[in-house]
Amino acid sequence: MPAEIEDVLAKHTVSRSGRDAFGELAARKFALSTVDADFAGGLFLERATGAGGPELAVKARSWWSGGAVEYSGTLTLTAEVDVDGRTSTFELSVPKRGPEVAEAAAAFYAWSAVRALDEGEK
Repeated sequence: MPAEIEDVLAKHTVSRSGRDAFGELAARKFALSTVDADFAGGLFLERATGAGGPELAVKARSWWSGGAVEYSGTLTLTAEVDVDGRTSTFELSVPKRGPEVAEAAAAFYAWSAVRALDEGEK
């Protein structure tokens, strides 16, 4: 694939190796210092493991909008990821349709951590 297309797709691709966000995170070296998440932080912590490497801190927030019932509307997720003093911010909006949204949020936090770690390598 031409380098120009790879560059465009890289910003929107979690993995080209078939791993999910947690698989990609596990393949990197980092030391998880803090996780401050108001939604799905426990799910993220269960699967985010690291040993050695740069210090990683995640601050995650969620905002629900729309819909009068529990599983309706949109959930907007924001992750601020600090890698050795450099902060990157990521945002994702997902339909709030059921309890699986928590799994999607945890995966988004992992994806954000992977992206922030990759940005630090450049």
